Amino acid sequence: RVKVRIESGVDMPYALNYLIGKGITGLQWYSKIPGKLGGWIHNNVHGGTHFLNEVLDSVKVLTPDGNIKLLEKQDLGFEYDASRFHNYGEIILEATLLLYKGDAERARQVVIEWAKRKAIQPPITPGCVFKNITNEEKDRLGYPTTATGYIVEHVLKLSGFKIGDAIISPRHHNFIENAGNASAKDYLDVIR
Repeated sequence: RVKVRIESGVDMPYALNYLIGKGITGLQWYSKIPGKLGGWIHNNVHGGTHFLNEVLDSVKVLTPDGNIKLLEKQDLGFEYDASRFHNYGEIILEATLLLYKGDAERARQVVIEWAKRKAIQPPITPGCVFKNITNEEKDRLGYPTTATGYIVEHVLKLSGFKIGDAIISPRHHNFIENAGNASAKDYLDVIR
């Protein structure tokens, strides 16, 4: 195992490729997911069945009262698309990841495979927007899948719904695309 410290503002697609180039693996599952490390931690980003908390060791934060505090993995309240950072008002400064000195070529193959799978995803988006429902909710509602994209397309019939230049993607219904000059307000209004 290899401990790697990364500041919260680091672009993670860059970091992922840089680390693989150094023979350090463990992030390949999150290939093609945009964003900075702070955002990845905030939402416990996931690629397939792998969640970021699997490789997270600790996080250094700035507390609302101005103190710097080190939080261990067990203190972070990770869940599906969630962490303690949704509730505590702390600012993520950096994190230590527990990665692997591993087979870089195999990791590159995973990156290539994920790139192929994600080719159907719209390119100019902030990523997947809505949280999928649980298996229990799926069964209770009688839906064939837990995918929120199914609900957006088939139940709510919002494919192509647009506010300003933010549009629910007709290609992948859990994504909001930028159709030109979408503002953050446009995105938030579509989400609401």
